[in-house]
Amino acid sequence: MLCPRTDLNPDVYSSPEVAQHVRYLRTILLPAPPAEGAGFLSVEDLDDPCDVSARRHRNAIHTWKILARFTRLQTLEVSGFRWSVRSQEALELASSIFRYVTVLDINGLFEGVHAFLGFLTLFPQLSALKITGLTWAPRADKGPLSPPASPTRPGAVPCQYLRALSFTGEGCGANVMRDLASHWLSSFSSHGINGLRVQWNTYESSQGFSEMLRALGPSIEHLEVSTDHRYPETDLESLSEHHLVDFCLSH
Repeated sequence: MLCPRTDLNPDVYSSPEVAQHVRYLRTILLPAPPAEGAGFLSVEDLDDPCDVSARRHRNAIHTWKILARFTRLQTLEVSGFRWSVRSQEALELASSIFRYVTVLDINGLFEGVHAFLGFLTLFPQLSALKITGLTWAPRADKGPLSPPASPTRPGAVPCQYLRALSFTGEGCGANVMRDLASHWLSSFSSHGINGLRVQWNTYESSQGFSEMLRALGPSIEHLEVSTDHRYPETDLESLSEHHLVDFCLSH
C-alpha cells in the first residue's frame, strides 16, 4: 500500500528490483503527477520548503518517483484520488506505469467527464473497472472543459477490452452517471464492446441505474443488482430487451 506523506524517501520506500515484481498496489490520497512528468525537479530546486504549495509539489515528486518503479502492475486500487493533469509529460509518465493494469478500483474526483475518460485511456489493457466513488469538481458545473490531452488516437473509446464493470459504495451521482452514459457507455455496442458483466451495488438512486441501462443496452450480458432502492417496473421490464445470460436481483 502506498500512502503519500511529505517525508517520503524514494530510495528506501521501495527498491526498483522489488517494484518490478509487484502486481497489486493500493494507494490512498494519491496526488496528481507533477507537470514535469519524468523530468522531476529536485527538492532542492523548490524555493521555500516550508511553503504549502512547495510541500505538496515535493510530495507529488516523491510519490511519482516511487510509482515510476512499478511498471508491471496488473491490479490498482486508488482511493481519495484527485486527478488534474493537463501536461503531455505527466500523461506519458502515468501511461508508462499503468499500461499493463487490467483491474482498476477507483474512488476519485475529476474536473469532469472528459478528464475521467482521459484518465481511463492510460489503461489500454483494462478488463475490469470498479467505481466505488466518482464525482466531478464543482467547476465542472460551470461549463464544459476542453478535453485534456490523451495518449491514444482521437476518437478512441477508453477501455475497449472492458468485460466487467461495477458500481459500488457511493457509486456515481445522477449527473456523473448521465455524463458517463452519454459520453462513454452509449458507444460500447457500436465499438464492439459486448459481453459485459455489470454489478450495481450502490447507495445512489434508481435514476443512475436507468441511465446505465439505457446507455449500455445490448452490451450487458450478465447483470447483478444489489441495493436497498426500489426500481421502476419499466426499468426491470426493459431487461427483457437485453441479451442477458443471467440476471440477479437482491435487496
